[in-house]
Amino acid sequence: MSSDQNQWQNKVELMLSRLKEDGQVMTYLEMAEYAEIPSPYRIHQLAEFLEGLVTRDIRLGQPIMALRVVSKRGGIPADGFFDHLAAEGVMPQDGESRADFYQRLCDEAG
Repeated sequence: MSSDQNQWQNKVELMLSRLKEDGQVMTYLEMAEYAEIPSPYRIHQLAEFLEGLVTRDIRLGQPIMALRVVSKRGGIPADGFFDHLAAEGVMPQDGESRADFYQRLCDEAG
């Protein structure tokens, strides 16, 4: 891992902690710009990193910090976030919409 990559990843983790403390969210683009993720494929790099954080948080039984990064359309994380949760065995309840599932995850994360 290059020092540039490690630097932006540290920025992402710090901002996720701040967002949790403040009860706020940030879009993928806002986070990519804040963390100064280098082009090309900035959003893709961010999404892959966030998926790794999701896996870590689930396996450690911690709140899912990556849920603080959302799509500008819909105000919830992108499809890949939910696909990754499913791959990790975290599923919506029967009949629960994605938005309701997301809200429940936010409530559980505090």
